[in-house]
Amino acid sequence: MKVIGGSFGTSGAAHISRDNTLVVKSGQKYLFKPGQVENIDTRTESVGGFHAGKGLLAILILGYLGLMLLGLVGAFFGLLLGLGIGFIKEKRNVADLDIEGGKRLTLECSPKAIQWLLEFKG
Repeated sequence: MKVIGGSFGTSGAAHISRDNTLVVKSGQKYLFKPGQVENIDTRTESVGGFHAGKGLLAILILGYLGLMLLGLVGAFFGLLLGLGIGFIKEKRNVADLDIEGGKRLTLECSPKAIQWLLEFKG
């Protein structure tokens, strides 16, 4: 799980250890037991707009493939398809944790990690 905000900064990582402890590594190492996590809110965010890296890579690859297979017409359609790929929305799972003492932690998680957090809280 990736730390993306809260009282512990905007970078770092977190995981649930074998002894059922939430371990947060963000500059320092913090350990939390299930009783210290007061609340967990989860949501899915959609990130839209043009993703330059992904779009340009797709334009180059598909444009080249189109050029090699179908000539200039193929290159044109490859460029259009690559441009469309750059606009695909990305979804991410986010968990907001309220921790004892008024601290907050925002994590970007996989769907499985969200399930682990909910089971951790119990």
